Amino acid sequence: MIEPDDFGLSHAATLAHVTDATPPPSFSVFWNAWRDETFALEPRLRSARPDDADPADPSATHQFTGLRHHRIGCTHLRAPGVPRAGVVALHGYRDIPPLAQDAQRWAPLSDRGIDVLLVRLRGFPGSTLDAPPAPPGTPLFTRGLESAFAPTPNLMDWHLPRAIADAAAAYLALQSDLHDRAPHAPVYLSGDSFGAGIAVIAAAQLAHRADVPRLALSLPSLADWPFRLAIAHPTPGSITTHARDGLASHPGHAAELTDALLLTDASLHARAVRGHVLCMLALRDDAVPAPTQASLFNALASTPAERTRFVVPFGHAEAGLANARLHAAFERRRFEFLDPATDPASD
Repeated sequence: MIEPDDFGLSHAATLAHVTDATPPPSFSVFWNAWRDETFALEPRLRSARPDDADPADPSATHQFTGLRHHRIGCTHLRAPGVPRAGVVALHGYRDIPPLAQDAQRWAPLSDRGIDVLLVRLRGFPGSTLDAPPAPPGTPLFTRGLESAFAPTPNLMDWHLPRAIADAAAAYLALQSDLHDRAPHAPVYLSGDSFGAGIAVIAAAQLAHRADVPRLALSLPSLADWPFRLAIAHPTPGSITTHARDGLASHPGHAAELTDALLLTDASLHARAVRGHVLCMLALRDDAVPAPTQASLFNALASTPAERTRFVVPFGHAEAGLANARLHAAFERRRFEFLDPATDPASD
């Protein structure tokens, strides 16, 4: 195995890394407008119909309507009896399993009395029905990013803020569904990689209504854009590469595009997240640079007692049996953490 880059940092320096990013001037204005539009939604879960299925993944059991009338596919694992909590689970950027397969992974948590909503963010298989056409080869991450320098800029035309709205809408939809069956059941967020970064940003915005009580994050992405944009050789096919390619395609608009990325820098949003957090961090990772994962964790507003760091040697890499066992151990710990009967600060 070729070990992922350590970016010239020791393990201790990697885990201690913090971002020096400053929010762009439009940060508050943009997110105020985002909340106005997103929280005007009243998303409701409805059973998926065969004639409304997404051919890219027809295994969704439910849908809800997200921002701009986009149908979002999901699978709702209903707990037996009265649910004790609900969890919205968000996926990564690549190699996303079909919802039916993902349901097998999450079934043990549902069996413990917890509703689980597996969401496919817009544009990903399961939620492609209303995706606008895009030029061939255009990465999903950069679709609409050019709206940053349009004659009338409107970054709500960019895919990423809309996907974050899908995560927030999914949270509200599950919360609404639980209300009639278990009015006091808490709703948590969980995310892997891309989905973990989105979970943090969604939680930061939902905090304007109420803090998300627990977040379980695995190798969180979307943090510390200044670090990511300075990497000499980012991983092909990664979000970092797609962002860098987007900047290179519009050299005259680097400032506007960089500010757009900073609007969605998960390290900046983490400063508003105050719930209990369980987070798997890698000491070395190329696809999601390990120092940027740590920058998100270190920026959380949660107290040290409310944050649990689960460290693995390697993140997005096939790195042998010992590393795989640690990843599996985190999955078991995640399910314990997402059970309201468990002390969230327990080892």
